[in-house]
Amino acid sequence: MVHLCRPVEAMRAIHAALKPGGVMVCEEADVGAVYAEPPSAAYTELRDICLEAPASAESIIRADAYHPHYLTGKHKGFWNWTLRALGEGLVREGTLAAARLDELVAGMNEADASPHTVVAHCRMHQLIAKKPH
Repeated sequence: MVHLCRPVEAMRAIHAALKPGGVMVCEEADVGAVYAEPPSAAYTELRDICLEAPASAESIIRADAYHPHYLTGKHKGFWNWTLRALGEGLVREGTLAAARLDELVAGMNEADASPHTVVAHCRMHQLIAKKPH
């Protein structure tokens, strides 16, 4: 939903298309919640770059939020992988200088490799709605 211009309209359309008793599950990422502890300037700048990019109440059966944090493991480097995958395009469109991209990747590599640095991913908001019979 984070990539849509009108997410509420999209959720209404999805809900309307459900068969009676059908269930809709939507998750929304809050990129503003991404950080590293101890602080990493690279993770902070990545979050800032991302933040600049552009159901009926009676049917909601659950609304929740969760915020994953990683000290180790492959998921810790998710944003690093994402930046590397998108970096060339960011440089090409002028959002990021190539040298700065290299610095950010190096900073994120350092944070991801440290067993003493916790990386917090997006806070996720989840809405589950069921169409009445």
